[in-house]
Formats: sequence, structure tokens, C-alpha cells
Amino acid sequence: MQPSSLPHAVETESWEHVAQMLMSFPVEIEGDGREVRRLRKELCIIKHALYGEFMAYNGNQTIDASFFVGAFKAVSRIEGGLEAQGIKNQGFVMFLKLLFQRLRKQKLVVKKPMQIQNEFGRMKRVVENASTI
Repeated sequence: MQPSSLPHAVETESWEHVAQMLMSFPVEIEGDGREVRRLRKELCIIKHALYGEFMAYNGNQTIDASFFVGAFKAVSRIEGGLEAQGIKNQGFVMFLKLLFQRLRKQKLVVKKPMQIQNEFGRMKRVVENASTI
């Protein structure tokens, strides 16, 4: 797949196909320091969590709010850690950003009604700071 067609593929393909693309996308981070290895492992964990979510995706245009917010924050934190290590233009993080662009179009569902107010407060801060995506 050509890099220019990747955004289009992420936007238009089925969630199952997106999950397969996610698993086939390499997590390549140059460096061997302790912090770089930790960030690489975290990206692999996020990769597997997103894969599991997409393979079980309900297809009704909704996503769990806490999952979305948690994944978004984790990727943002990892991106900051990579930049702190001097690693820029990391391909897998860019791919994840494309996924978040598509996920932003889904309706957020809070599964714990008593925590709706807290979730929306957190989501509001995420959306206000989302101009970096």
C-alpha cells in the first residue's frame, strides 16, 4: 500500500480490515535506551488493545468513551516521550493518529451512567486539546 493511500484506506475500509492493517503495521522505533524500549512496549500494548477493540467492534457507529479517551491520552503521552528522546516522524504513531481521526466521527458511549459527568469533563479537555492531531 502506498503511503498516500493509507489515509484513504483507514477512512474507508471496514473495521476488520483496519484491525488487520493495524497488526501488520510495524512498530519501529530506533534506539535501545531504557525509555525507548518502554515506549516501544507501550505502543505494542496499544496496538493489541486497539486490534481487540476493532475486531469486536459493534459497527453501530459508537465507541466506549473511556476507551477512546484512554487510548488518545496514552498515544499523546507516548508521542511526547518519543519527541523527548529525539525521535520524530514515527510511522506507527502517525498511523494511530489517522485511526483517531476516524474514531472521532463515532458517537461516544459512556457505559457507567454514574460517571457520565466525569467522562464528559475529561472528553471536553481532550477535544479542546485535539488540535494537535
